[in-house]
This record gives sequence, structure tokens and C-alpha cells, in this order.
Amino acid sequence: MISKPNFKSDEEFAQWVESAEGRELIHKQYDEAKNQGALRREVPGNVAVILSRKPQSAVSIHLRVPANDLEKARLIAEQKGIGYQTWLKMAIHEAVERETR
Repeated sequence: MISKPNFKSDEEFAQWVESAEGRELIHKQYDEAKNQGALRREVPGNVAVILSRKPQSAVSIHLRVPANDLEKARLIAEQKGIGYQTWLKMAIHEAVERETR
């Protein structure tokens, strides 16, 4: 089993994922899971989603967000190099996981 690195921030995680080391670990974890027939394996951050053989079910919703919050979300996402909707989904997921612990 390959050890999971610890990250102090989302930015640090994003930089690691883009590095050769990060890509190598992700591919090794994916290959290991595929060889074991696992539906899902834990890898750093939110990358576990790529290992699922079944698509994650998603529901489209309409959500009213204060304009100021949306602008902040767009700026944060831009700094991280991802789309604001992706960042919002990640933030919601993290909050749900934290609250259900």
C-alpha cells in the first residue's frame, strides 16, 4: 500500500497532484485498485472519485447564492486553477463530510 501524503492546504494538494510524484502515486493507486477489482480506493484528496467503476449519481439543483459569496467563490477557484462550480461542489462535500463525522 502506498502512503497518503498530508497537505496543509488545498493549494498544496493541487500543486502535488500536478507534480510527477503526485501523478505517479495516483496512477499506482488506480492500477492497484483496478487489479484488486475494488470499486473505490482511498487516494489523496478527492481523487478517489476517479476510481469508482459506477458513475457518481449527481442531481442538478438551482441554488440562490448571495452575489458577494459567489464572487468570493470565483476568486478562490481562480486562485486554485479550477472552475467555481467545481470548487463549490468540493466545499459542499467537505462541509457535509465534516458535519457527518
